[in-house]
Amino acid sequence: MREAARTLRDSGSVVLVASLNGRQPGIGMGAYCSAKAGVLMLTEVAAMELAPRGIRVNAVNTGFVHTPLTHGATLVPGLVEEYIDNTPLGRAGTPGEIAQTIGFLTSTAAGWMTGAAIDLNGGAHTKRYPDIVARIADMAGGNSAP
Repeated sequence: MREAARTLRDSGSVVLVASLNGRQPGIGMGAYCSAKAGVLMLTEVAAMELAPRGIRVNAVNTGFVHTPLTHGATLVPGLVEEYIDNTPLGRAGTPGEIAQTIGFLTSTAAGWMTGAAIDLNGGAHTKRYPDIVARIADMAGGNSAP
């Protein structure tokens, strides 16, 4: 982000991709959740620091989206279904939906928005996060103690 800001003149937009886990904890995911929470704080700090140059900084908190990166989740019985069950809109997101939101954040329509994080997760932030550790333990035939 620092390098991108250097190339932006005295205007522009930076969008960081955080995660549902930036605000919703998951058992066994301390490092990941902490890192994503850090992205959210970085969004706010960078928004303050870059505002004098007219550079806006925002973030999106994505939920479960079917991508090559999340394919491994489909190999854990019941995990994707648990994500979906805990998403009020009842489905995974699409890469296109993420791209459209980022497009909005970089457009003039969001010209007075900076330091914001959009929850782009079908409402999953309002429910609970799947117990991935327990799902994997069940799959492996062990117990789910962290």
